[in-house]
Amino acid sequence: MTGRGAKLILGLSLGIALTAQAQPWPKPPPPSADEFSVMEYNLWRFSYEDRDKDGQKDNFKPEDQIAALVSIVSNARPDVLAFEEIGDADSFDILARRLRDAGLDYFTHSEHFVLPHATVGLGVLSRFPIVEKHHITNETYTIGDTVIPVQRGFLCVDIQVNTNYTFRLFVAHLKSKLYNQLGQTEMRRNEARLLNKHLRRMIAQDKTMNILVVGDMNDTSTSAPLRTLLGWPPILHDLRPTDFVGDVWTHYWAYQEEYARINYAFVNDAMKPEVVAEKCYLPRDANLTLASDHRPIFTVFKASDRK
Repeated sequence: MTGRGAKLILGLSLGIALTAQAQPWPKPPPPSADEFSVMEYNLWRFSYEDRDKDGQKDNFKPEDQIAALVSIVSNARPDVLAFEEIGDADSFDILARRLRDAGLDYFTHSEHFVLPHATVGLGVLSRFPIVEKHHITNETYTIGDTVIPVQRGFLCVDIQVNTNYTFRLFVAHLKSKLYNQLGQTEMRRNEARLLNKHLRRMIAQDKTMNILVVGDMNDTSTSAPLRTLLGWPPILHDLRPTDFVGDVWTHYWAYQEEYARINYAFVNDAMKPEVVAEKCYLPRDANLTLASDHRPIFTVFKASDRK
């Protein structure tokens, strides 16, 4: 092949690639007037960190990462945003302001906390009223002789979508996969066990309560922590949305060069009939890996009980 021919083929290939990148990725139609949406997202250290390794946690999430994250959320325009890896109150205010500046000024209700023994916390931004809070922040478990607090707690709020429909939202972020001498998998399993305990108690008290559990569980669907969380017989249903090519991964671990599904959205029996499965999806966006090492889960529900 001549050099001119090779250059022509290369030019055509680059042109096709650039055209493909320029095309918007396909996604389902937006929720209709009688539906609402919830997006779960691990924000990847939306906080002050020691990013320059000078011993001071005074470097905020870089601007290019913030802009990419805001772009992804504003493209989806969820009614409720539930998130993990948020920093202190200042970090939370920065997130809310940046989303507001991007046109998401409907998030008028919020909740956020970081436990004293944690480095990052959990949060919710909602356009619907948060009518009750049931946070679980003081649970502990034992491994051997060691008493261990649940690392990040469980955020729990009741959100009133309209006068006839309310749901209970749990946001969880189980123990990371970082090494711990007590066994990081066993730590996650215990955290999952405690969350399952609270879910079973609430469902037993009111089987009609609509419950949505979202978060970064830091493990795969067949792992002991996830089996423990779901229970047997299962008390939760895995929504398992996909992107437009059918992929289900929600996390890219660069160190291990590993794609995995470790973020989830679960509903109980009462809320399952309201799931609009054909509108639930995972985005596939050029900004994803810049914004976070996770990608968000977008879920849609009917805003009325459908038994």
